Amino acid sequence: LRGNIVGQESYTPNTIERDTRFVFYGGELVYTLISPNDEVYIMQSYTQMIDPELTIESLDMLGDRLDLPDGWQYKTVRLKEDFVLLSNGRTTIITDELDNTYQWTDIDPKQFL
Repeated sequence: LRGNIVGQESYTPNTIERDTRFVFYGGELVYTLISPNDEVYIMQSYTQMIDPELTIESLDMLGDRLDLPDGWQYKTVRLKEDFVLLSNGRTTIITDELDNTYQWTDIDPKQFL
C-alpha cells in the first residue's frame, strides 16, 4: 500500500495551494524529474515511508531504481549558483512511486541542467 497523499498516481501533476520558498545553495546537489514536455520538477522532499533504506546519499542513483514513464528523466544536478524555488499561492507537484515529492519550476531545463 502506497502512502501517497498528493493524488493517486505517480508522475501526475497535482495543483495545490501554498506559499513556500525553498532555497537550494550553489555547489549543492538537486534531484530533478524532467517530463517529456521538458517541464522540470525539483525534489522538495524524500521519504522513507515506502523504502526505509532510502537516504540522502542514495538519491544520486535514485533514477536507476525508479520506473519512469516513457519520456521522463531523472537527473542529479550540482548547482552553479543559488536557486530559489517559489510558490506564490499555487504550485504543481508530483510524486514518484516511492512518494518522494517534486515541485514544478518554470526554468528552462537547458539552462538549469
